[in-house]
Amino acid sequence: MTNINTFSNIILDNLAHIVHGPPEWLKRQKHTLIDDFRQIGDLKLEKKYNLIYAGTGFDLNYDPVYSRKARTDAVAKVVMNNPDKIFMIIDNDRLNWQILEEFENCQVWKRKYFSDVYSITASKIRPDLEIHKNKKHWFCACMGRADVFRTGWFHWFYDNDLLSENKVSYLATDRLRPNRPISTDEDVVRPIYMRTDGREELKNLIPYNNFETEIPNENKRMFSPRPVSDCLFNIVQEGYVTAGNTDISEKSLDAIIHGNVPVIISGPGTMKKFQDLGMIVPDYIDWHIWDDIPVDQLNYSKIDIIRRQLLKLFSKHTIVDIAEDWYPYALRNLEKFNNLASRCLEEEKEICRWILTTTHNLSNPKFQSFY
Repeated sequence: MTNINTFSNIILDNLAHIVHGPPEWLKRQKHTLIDDFRQIGDLKLEKKYNLIYAGTGFDLNYDPVYSRKARTDAVAKVVMNNPDKIFMIIDNDRLNWQILEEFENCQVWKRKYFSDVYSITASKIRPDLEIHKNKKHWFCACMGRADVFRTGWFHWFYDNDLLSENKVSYLATDRLRPNRPISTDEDVVRPIYMRTDGREELKNLIPYNNFETEIPNENKRMFSPRPVSDCLFNIVQEGYVTAGNTDISEKSLDAIIHGNVPVIISGPGTMKKFQDLGMIVPDYIDWHIWDDIPVDQLNYSKIDIIRRQLLKLFSKHTIVDIAEDWYPYALRNLEKFNNLASRCLEEEKEICRWILTTTHNLSNPKFQSFY
């Protein structure tokens, strides 16, 4: 895998590296470490320049459990209380950069060509995995872990007679916990489904999977391609959607390698974030209308807007019409995905230039190769 985070090798006497990441990973790093920003207020800042970034690369990710607001508040407090320090933050959309850039001593680089789940999706590409021009189904929805939003989607598919003609799975599993594998046994997942606003009359359908002969285990679900290349749309209900993060997991990236049009339901701005990866995101349904709306907004429903748009599309068009138009863009997205690491390194050259300019080391011969 390409060496990501090249800027981590810029070592200066007056520059501190503050790296956030998952707890089990922190011990493996050489810089000052924090667990998802929670510990930043405990740090004793002794250097003039402070570079804050995620230590994750293309092959190491962690779920954004904590809210964007909580992280931003923690960082803003540190920036405000240290006006004599300069803060440079490389943000992969875990912070509210508009708030942080209100401080004169803080700048934020909004990272574009970066995905900490890239390797998971890339590992699923096989020689025989191809983009299908002809689609047989309007959509797929591969839902594993239970939550109220996925339960709501399952009910909507059922109520609108969309299950039989499309590829849907809803396993309603529990979260991954230490020393406890994820189970798809009926006796385990049905109570979990009911705790996420499940319906008694639908309980016996869980775990649901109408396109695979057997329910894949956790490892196969994570690291193997799914037979959904004949589906036009991929409806992805991401997790932790009320935390305000534009979370793009491997579930969303998988739409690229399967040639699906992504419909990603997550924090505000997630579809734009997907587009910022360099991907083509068509407006067969007008995602610009709902992309910036939180899923838990009072008085209007982001998910209801998406559902109305989907039903309208299904009634006005045929799968063939849209599939033929989409096909060349699906091919280009796969090409862009395969080139993401090289685009990331080009962006990192500019990040390095920014860091070296800020610290007055741009002309330092030691760092010429970084940009």
